[in-house]
Amino acid sequence: AENFQPSGGLVGGEAVGPSRASARRTSGPVAGIFRRLASLGGKQYEAIIGSNPSNFKGRRRPVECVNWEEAQAFCQKLQEKFGGSFGLPREAIWEKACRAGTSTSYNNGTDNDSGLSQVAWYSGNSGNETHEVGGKRPNAWGFYDMHGNVWEWCEEWYSSGSSRVVRGGSWCDSSGYCASSYRGRASGGWNGGGFRVCWRPRS
Repeated sequence: AENFQPSGGLVGGEAVGPSRASARRTSGPVAGIFRRLASLGGKQYEAIIGSNPSNFKGRRRPVECVNWEEAQAFCQKLQEKFGGSFGLPREAIWEKACRAGTSTSYNNGTDNDSGLSQVAWYSGNSGNETHEVGGKRPNAWGFYDMHGNVWEWCEEWYSSGSSRVVRGGSWCDSSGYCASSYRGRASGGWNGGGFRVCWRPRS
């Protein structure tokens, strides 16, 4: 359970910052743990669920082709296996962790495609496939892959109440969909997403 141990402070009762290995070099008002600071890998998903549904398989590629319900089931299995409380991040927490104090389109302080290419795999540079997690620069708080590579599920319903929120854009999307502020939505049964795990302290 090494990579699931929480550390650091809380925002809105939810912990979403560095893992133990990174806690010494990551700062900011968001702290705690996102899974290895990057989207969940296919290998980690398979270790808990027993299979990897991804179209693009690889030891360190992010898991994809996961719907919202399956992401929730993964978090439930983590709780059963390791104890504690795991879940998808709330949308506001996801965006705060993504921005890391920035107000620009992308979390490295840029607003253009060349800047995005430093931190993300998207349609302009992905070669039409996902890439290993952590292959681009992290943001100022140490989070990788908040832009591009795979869409990430959030906990909440979209405003309509019939779709769930997805954030971050993906390997096949243009730059605008990858912006920190962009709110995507998909039905809970859509199986095109990935996710990262958020540890939540018990009240």
